[in-house]
Amino acid sequence: MHLLLTLFCLLAPLSVSASSWTSSGADPLPQPAEAELRVKTYNLNYGLAGDPSTTAAIGVGQPDLVLLQETTPAWEQAVIQAYGDDYAVIEFIDSPGAGGMGLLSRFPVQTVEVLPSPVGWFPAWLVRVETPQGPVQVLSLHLEPPFSEHGGFLVGAFTTGGDRLEELELYMSFTDPGLPTVVLGDFNEQRGPSLSLLEELGFSDALPTGEDTWRWTVVGFELRLALDHVFYSPELQPVAVEVQELGRSDHLPVMVDFVVE
Repeated sequence: MHLLLTLFCLLAPLSVSASSWTSSGADPLPQPAEAELRVKTYNLNYGLAGDPSTTAAIGVGQPDLVLLQETTPAWEQAVIQAYGDDYAVIEFIDSPGAGGMGLLSRFPVQTVEVLPSPVGWFPAWLVRVETPQGPVQVLSLHLEPPFSEHGGFLVGAFTTGGDRLEELELYMSFTDPGLPTVVLGDFNEQRGPSLSLLEELGFSDALPTGEDTWRWTVVGFELRLALDHVFYSPELQPVAVEVQELGRSDHLPVMVDFVVE
């Protein structure tokens, strides 16, 4: 436990509180008149399959497109049962442990690639969504955790950034630079080389600086970091962003409204 606390002291400046954190609001955002695509990303926590409050959090705000991380066959059944009548497309890719992914969409979706991690962790999922405004490319990520087989989280905090960069460089090589693009999911870093790569490629993070998306309680204190991100290319413009204080996962749902320019 002391190693875990040390890890997060090293990873980034933390806000530490013994009380619960209030994010940008649990109530659904009113749909802005100009919003054309409402996207949500949510790491469900593979150990909580079927948890009612976490399942309910998926649909809060009525997103058009939901990308899920850490799904399992049990999570797949729970999501289909809860949302099978609400979404035209519900798909999953299976991967051992915490590597599964899910997708719910009101619009037609084509899988472009399911991309295995070049460093042996979780896959990425590249899809093309046919919105009424035209195709939008979405890359759903669950990058390598800051963990080392030879030193656990303490060593991994300093040694795994290059692996996440290698993952993202490979995944981005499969994207079509001519399409509006969203790159989202669990990046497993608050700052680091993978985020810098997207910024160098002209992408912006929709989340305000300091908006935390992950929380974990250690010896009565709540640790918080911004590990989930929604990056977008210049053809897209976010008009509303919400980190929802919902569910029982260690991650919080993140929802962004876009217009396609």
